[in-house]
Amino acid sequence: MAPVRTALAAISLAGGLLAGLLLAEAPGPPNIVLVVMDAFRADRLGAARDGRELTPNLSRLAAEGVVYENAYCTAPQTKLSTASIFTGRHPSYTGVIDRQNTLPPQCTTLAEALRERGYRTLGIHTNAWIDAERQDGFVPRPRGFAAGFHKWQYLEGDVEDVRFYAGAAEVNEAAINAVKADIEPTFLYVHYMDTHEPYTGPEPRWTTGVFHNGASPPQDLHEADAALQELDWGAPDQIGEEQKRRRARLYDEAVLYLDGRVGRLVEKLRRRFDRDTVFIITADHGELLGEHGCWGHARELWEEAVRVPLIIVGPGLPAGRRVETRVSTVRLYEWIRALAEGKAAPALSPEPERLIIQMRTGEGDRVKVIRPDGAAVILRRSLDGEVLSAESYPLEQDPGEERPLPVPPSRVESVASVPEQLRRLAARDGVERCHTTLYWHWKYATSIAGTPPPTHALSEEDKEMLGHMRSLGYLH
Repeated sequence: MAPVRTALAAISLAGGLLAGLLLAEAPGPPNIVLVVMDAFRADRLGAARDGRELTPNLSRLAAEGVVYENAYCTAPQTKLSTASIFTGRHPSYTGVIDRQNTLPPQCTTLAEALRERGYRTLGIHTNAWIDAERQDGFVPRPRGFAAGFHKWQYLEGDVEDVRFYAGAAEVNEAAINAVKADIEPTFLYVHYMDTHEPYTGPEPRWTTGVFHNGASPPQDLHEADAALQELDWGAPDQIGEEQKRRRARLYDEAVLYLDGRVGRLVEKLRRRFDRDTVFIITADHGELLGEHGCWGHARELWEEAVRVPLIIVGPGLPAGRRVETRVSTVRLYEWIRALAEGKAAPALSPEPERLIIQMRTGEGDRVKVIRPDGAAVILRRSLDGEVLSAESYPLEQDPGEERPLPVPPSRVESVASVPEQLRRLAARDGVERCHTTLYWHWKYATSIAGTPPPTHALSEEDKEMLGHMRSLGYLH
């Protein structure tokens, strides 16, 4: 490892949580690397298939630092969840509650804050939803997720070759090339897509043939998974057991492949950097693989879709510590900012009263609230605000959310009011809603009415990107 020029010290523990970091005897703040693995399930960390561990590299990193075993995203959709990580605010506060909104200028992003502290800020990703140059309407925007980054690089995949995003090897190469000698501290954000459906990553992944026994050529697997996607959208109940097993194998091979690439990234960065470096490894959301009759994400708030891995590794951090308390990735914002400012980083802990997860679909709002004791309520509302269903699950006794319990009316009312409470806070703080292009407003409205948008009104670029989004399972 490169020579240590800073020291992370004065680590205290409160209630089993990592409560603080102080930079002691340090000429400058540490490098900070935030790694986001798209659609990576929390239960895959340390899991095995056919006697082979899926995440040997992540497990090794976990042994070096702190693992939060019950970490949650704020929404099971990249744009919403990433907005929360970048601003430290929930979706209803930022206004990024669905794909027709983008970051408001009143919310200082993580990159903006760290840039003010003298950091060189780098973002390397391959997810079209957070691309600054082609944001949602796929036209240039003056501000968005790229705000504050000295370098923001979106790596496109090859749609014609069944590669809908750039693979982790290409992402790693771009990230390493972006990093310079660390005369100044570096904040590096890396976002991988290899564990995102349709699990058809770049060719090097398939050379392992780990879970297919080398029997099926890659293209056959690509086509099989494309067929599963069609069933997923149109008739998920028609997906047979063998198809379910095949898709789970595809997902697990993607996990194995990505684990290796994350390990290589960390290894190369440690050799490249002279300055102490803190690595934060997490996911924007999880992934459903048939649980509750659902596949993918971005539609329901089941545990498999909203729990994420969270590993923090750095000099001075207690090795091998595992924290069971439920925490939210929305807290990473203030934790990273405090670390960059040389202060004691606050505990990654739940909200004082509740952990909030929310999203909006074409059918209406979804809200999930989890109290510190593990009592969870999932509420579904129509677009006009009518409560369609409310279910309660004691997660300590029913972690798979298989036995719904009734919810008292007062609790329903309390959970239903959460989005409005967040909106009022935003209004109090002068936060404006930032919308994307007119086309996406209109497409969202017409999808609700059941009328398909007239594609003849689209530019060729919009048509291309619409196909790209369909290939990723976002549109149908």
